[in-house]
Amino acid sequence: MLSSKGGGTLRAAASVRPKGSDLGAVEHVVFLMHENRSFDHYYGSLGGVNGFNADSTAFAQSWPGGADATLLPFHLDTATTMAECTYDLSHSWQAEHASWNSGAMDSFVSTHTSNSYEGPDLGTMTMGYYDSSDLPFYYDLVQNFTICDNYFCSVLGPTHPNRLLQMTGTLDPAGLAGGPILVTNSDADLEFTCSWTTMPEVLADAGVSWKVYNPYGPNYKPGGSLSMTLCKNVLMYFQQYQKSVNPTLYHNAFDYFGPNVPADDSGLTAANGPDDLAHDVLHNTLPAVSWIIPPDGYDEHPPAPASLGEWYTAQVLKTLQSNKEVWESTVLFIMYDENDGWFDHVPPPFPADPTTPGEYVTASSDAASYPGPIGLGVRVPMLVVSPFSAGGWVCSDTFDHTSQLQFVAERFGVTVPNVSDWRMGAVGDLTAALPTLGTPINKRPTLPATPHSINKAPIEGECNSSQLLELNPPTPAYPIPMPQTQPTQGPDTLKPTPT
Repeated sequence: MLSSKGGGTLRAAASVRPKGSDLGAVEHVVFLMHENRSFDHYYGSLGGVNGFNADSTAFAQSWPGGADATLLPFHLDTATTMAECTYDLSHSWQAEHASWNSGAMDSFVSTHTSNSYEGPDLGTMTMGYYDSSDLPFYYDLVQNFTICDNYFCSVLGPTHPNRLLQMTGTLDPAGLAGGPILVTNSDADLEFTCSWTTMPEVLADAGVSWKVYNPYGPNYKPGGSLSMTLCKNVLMYFQQYQKSVNPTLYHNAFDYFGPNVPADDSGLTAANGPDDLAHDVLHNTLPAVSWIIPPDGYDEHPPAPASLGEWYTAQVLKTLQSNKEVWESTVLFIMYDENDGWFDHVPPPFPADPTTPGEYVTASSDAASYPGPIGLGVRVPMLVVSPFSAGGWVCSDTFDHTSQLQFVAERFGVTVPNVSDWRMGAVGDLTAALPTLGTPINKRPTLPATPHSINKAPIEGECNSSQLLELNPPTPAYPIPMPQTQPTQGPDTLKPTPT
């Protein structure tokens, strides 16, 4: 078991000089998508971003039946309270659209405290946030690389729809090829039932190498009893990825693994599996495009703790920077699939016209009970970690998960599949988040070391075994600090990227 989250890793990573001065210098693009955190929830208190100092009426949310008329954001203090493993809030299509409230962003509290969702005790958690004391590794990562503060998830809905937009550009709203997919399905019968084109196929057709690095073990493989329940690799939905149909697609999508998790804290992940990511980095065989799927318990999906996600991210970064030749030509994008019901104050762009092609669900579905646009969804964190993004920057261009597809298309000369014309015009391609393509960075910061262990703070005494497996047992209501005060941001130390 490693003793720290990666202080030495960050010092080494931030000190490598960029390999070149144009996008062609990027030889490896790596996407690590964690789960279920909003931007304000993680970084509202960070100086230099669009956070708690913003002029927004959405910070004071109507609190029906509450101790005050409105509820303000409040600190989830992992040092002194039970704040590390929190209750998993509803993030269904219906709950997300109700909280969004046509872009007013003023109904998170009234939605989640209603009896239709978490109720008056647990629903207040929507306004909870962490700060640098709770997320030391991530806050130091931001200070040394680039954060995007206008990055949105793609769908006002849960995991699977958002990850489908990330890897394929659509959820099939017209129901032409097995969709629409609006929920995170657990039914194994839905494996291999969709057929629209995916970005990995586009890359393969163009001769661009790619892999998905999965958690190890039968729980994450197609055909497993829990495969769809735990599935974050949405290629499992597609007919063309069946082993009998295309063995190469199947192999690249499901047969590579890493990083490993500790054997004594492995949860639903099989221990001591092959670390193919580390092997490929060591042997200079990392593909042009990689997607990394974090395992259950280490993906930051509540009630799992953020601290284990920080540790897992540090392992990815440590692996990538272990080979200087690989690291100096790599961009690592770290983002979150959706917001899990956590509040955010920034209204996402959306097409007001319900006839906008590809942006409203037209097939028969659950969306009929709560009509509205597919997205953009709620703002979520995006960190860009690379020699090409080093130095402590904030990028405020508008992005969403399909921006990842645009970045890949721009770098490797392929076509973005399925993304609507409206969305292609509404979001950028993430190239603006690489402000130091030609600038040497030699900063070697002093960074905190946080132990990885479920038997030490902040996990010990706060998280039980069910929470570490993301089973979401009932928890006591979190105490709202009284009197309430609007939180503020720390010192502004970030530089804005050129737009």
